[in-house]
Amino acid sequence: RYAQRAHFHGAAIATFSMVLIILLMMSNLKTRLKSFTAILLGMSSAYPLAWFSMFWLAPWIGRDAAHSHILTESLTYVGVGGLLLGALILYCNLFLGWFPEELRQSTFTETRTRAGGGGGAAAVPPKAAPPRQAGGGGDIGGSGSGGRRPAGAVPSVGTGSGGGPGAVQATRDQVSGLMDKLSDRFRTSPATKKKPAKQP
Repeated sequence: RYAQRAHFHGAAIATFSMVLIILLMMSNLKTRLKSFTAILLGMSSAYPLAWFSMFWLAPWIGRDAAHSHILTESLTYVGVGGLLLGALILYCNLFLGWFPEELRQSTFTETRTRAGGGGGAAAVPPKAAPPRQAGGGGDIGGSGSGGRRPAGAVPSVGTGSGGGPGAVQATRDQVSGLMDKLSDRFRTSPATKKKPAKQP
């Protein structure tokens, strides 16, 4: 008799729990709470085991003792409590709208952007130009003031607003002066002096 009841209750509760779990899958319950509710509904399978424990304990301790045994009562409370609590959470979500899954704003915006419904990518502001240093107009004819050239640097023609024909002429004069100095040194160098011819 107890074995038959365990079988009947097991089939009925398993079918009922499966229907509730399918409804739980289609609900908008929070993810963590949905997992917790599914565990509670699965714990309902402990109730048929309570009938099976009475079938197993009755021949040794009697029907009344088997009915009030701690193993039987524990399985009964766990199975019935899990089923009722899980069904209550699912009922509150389906009919009262409690514990819904909140849609994040960033996820919604990203989905719209991927689908083409959102705006384009945000424009990146241009980088600011580095500040010009004093004396940046060049060494000759430049518009800078106070600029100093490092020692050994080659003079360059300035491209600032102060450059003009006068600056170009000054550069040419400097180049000509350098060429004259080089030619003078080359003429007066020891290697260029003619040696006197040896007399026989």
